[in-house]
Amino acid sequence: MDKNSIYILIITSLAILLPVPGRFAYGIVLIVFLNAMMFLATFIRSGVKSIFSSELRPVVMAIALMGLGILSKQLLIMFSPIMALTIGYSLYIPAVSSLFIVNFVKTEDKGLKANLNYNMKKSFILSVVFFFVFLFRDIFGYGTITFPVRYSILEKQLITVKEGGVYPGVFFASIQGLLLLFAIALFVIAYTTTSKIDTIKAFLHLEKTEKNDAK
Repeated sequence: MDKNSIYILIITSLAILLPVPGRFAYGIVLIVFLNAMMFLATFIRSGVKSIFSSELRPVVMAIALMGLGILSKQLLIMFSPIMALTIGYSLYIPAVSSLFIVNFVKTEDKGLKANLNYNMKKSFILSVVFFFVFLFRDIFGYGTITFPVRYSILEKQLITVKEGGVYPGVFFASIQGLLLLFAIALFVIAYTTTSKIDTIKAFLHLEKTEKNDAK
């Protein structure tokens, strides 16, 4: 994965994560629906290709993606109305994010097997990001770990705070804390990438100098 792809991944992740509470339970739900939508959308695109003309395919796929988002929300309401109310319209965001729009509307079709392999790899990478971000924010932001259960969420207290006290890591549960985490990630990626480029340039320069000296 190149640097531009990583930046797009981070921006997409941020757009999806910002409206969602930093609880691991909501992260699990988001990961499940994200992968299910990616899997189903890949098959739908294969069917759309054989039925509709090239001019209508982007429109049909856009409608299908929104339909999957609506279906996901209804399934979540049936499983846990409280979680559905808390997440709100956030389940619709993946359907209109660049991850889905670019994959299913703008890119060329490479066949069902190739598309499924490519799309699920991207979905897996995004799922790993979501997993660790939600886990970090739940543990260090709230001092708990939560899991989705029928009609509610199950909360396990990991760090206790005395009555009337404030948990010191609550900053990471906020939107500002999430932005800080992604800012650090962007800095690290930019720094390591630049360092690698500088190292390669220095090596090439040294090699060129040695060849000139040999002459």
